[in-house]
Amino acid sequence: MSFIDLSKQVESCASDISNWRQVRKEIVNRHEISSRVDEYITLLSLYKMLMDMVEQQLSDREEIEIVKKIRKRDYRSFISRECSVGGSVCIDTLYELSLREVEAGRMEIDHDLVKLATDAVTVPHYSREQLLRQEERIKKIGGKPSIRERILRKFRK
Repeated sequence: MSFIDLSKQVESCASDISNWRQVRKEIVNRHEISSRVDEYITLLSLYKMLMDMVEQQLSDREEIEIVKKIRKRDYRSFISRECSVGGSVCIDTLYELSLREVEAGRMEIDHDLVKLATDAVTVPHYSREQLLRQEERIKKIGGKPSIRERILRKFRK
């Protein structure tokens, strides 16, 4: 499904939210396979639009609370995925992303991830390039056990 089609599906929820779960699922799936910042931004924008419409149209308090929990979990997952490099969090990306999200209005300035990113960027950390090199070394090793694993095996014998 193209971004245009996905956008049309989100817009259709303005008048009828009956298929919002399917549209949400499509956004989540697209985010999982995306790898470009412009795609992440588009998907986050579509997600926010969708979930805002859903929350506005629901009348049951319990349903609204469930949607809010889903929304919070999904958003953290999106942020985590975008900041991950080889299973590690890239602090520089988290910092830049938090500034971008605050500027776009998708994250509040007092959000705990903004504070975390601001604190983390001020202490020594691996750069994105270092994390990418580390990921590449891990890929080269493949299924081979790490040095740590090999040492632990020796001590278990």
